[in-house]
Amino acid sequence: VLGVATDITERKRMEEALRQRERDLQQAIKERQRISEDLHDGILQSIYAIGLGLEACKPLIADQPSKSAIKLNAMLQRTIGQLNHVLEEVRNFIAGLESQILDGQDFEAVLRTMVQTLAAPYPIPYKITIEQAAAQNLSTEQAYHVMNIAREALSNCLRHSGATCITVSLKRLRRSIRLSVTDNGVGFNPVGARDVGHGLANMAARTQKIGGKLTLQSKPHQGAKVLVDIPRRLTDADT
Repeated sequence: VLGVATDITERKRMEEALRQRERDLQQAIKERQRISEDLHDGILQSIYAIGLGLEACKPLIADQPSKSAIKLNAMLQRTIGQLNHVLEEVRNFIAGLESQILDGQDFEAVLRTMVQTLAAPYPIPYKITIEQAAAQNLSTEQAYHVMNIAREALSNCLRHSGATCITVSLKRLRRSIRLSVTDNGVGFNPVGARDVGHGLANMAARTQKIGGKLTLQSKPHQGAKVLVDIPRRLTDADT
């Protein structure tokens, strides 16, 4: 009897901790929405103004000698492309893809949309593989953090790897749900990379919050792979 009572008490404690995490997450989303409104009224409008200024430079370039005009126009197009990418990231932030997850939207579709939107400005082929069963197995909190980890890892690949192919996958393994972001780029030394920049630290912190394991596999000039394994919940099909 004492054993059963202890087990029930521990289960109730875990359930209450989970509910508190959900409440904290809801509060964080509300704050995120407030910040989004500030972004929309300030930064977004400033980016639009900068873009209009760059577009106004095109007629001036046409008056330059042909060789100079070609070079200047190429530089301008690259700058406009980078600005459009920043603009798209701000739009995604404001749109609140994470909020869609909390509102009960299809996480598989939301994750796929995020990958497609983030990769669109880059001329790098990519592949997305998302198992529906894996996406449905994640809790709200897990889905929230997986979304952000995937975004950070993919952004690093697109901006720094020099890859010619990137693969993003979410699949169900025997004991875990695995997020994988892989590229065939320049690679890095995982040991030295752990102490550099905030991106990897953020991914590690998010992975820890959902009880997962973050693994970095890479060698210089041999590509890189970011793996996140989250313990999965057992379903009726597993018993």
